Amino acid sequence: GAVEEEQEQEEDYEQYSALEGSLMEGDEVAFKVLELQGWVPNLSAYKRGVVKSLQGEGAASTVTLVVTHTRKPNKILPRFRHPTTGEWVEAGADGEDAANEEGE
Repeated sequence: GAVEEEQEQEEDYEQYSALEGSLMEGDEVAFKVLELQGWVPNLSAYKRGVVKSLQGEGAASTVTLVVTHTRKPNKILPRFRHPTTGEWVEAGADGEDAANEEGE
């Protein structure tokens, strides 16, 4: 199904060689981003983009990308210890913990 196709596409990115040399405007690149989801660091799936502009040189350079393809990230809900019970609680979809919804 669709999930299998996305996994196949993800594997295709792994087959490409790492960037060697310099980027140029108009180059298409595949990259991952370290994202925070509910205060949990998560490495994104591959994204694709086209280099729009380059400024500066070396480590001080800035690359502007136009993202052309990205997948919706899997939602990760943070867990924390409840202050009174000490039990592990998973934050709800709205960011509030389940204990508050049960009527503390």
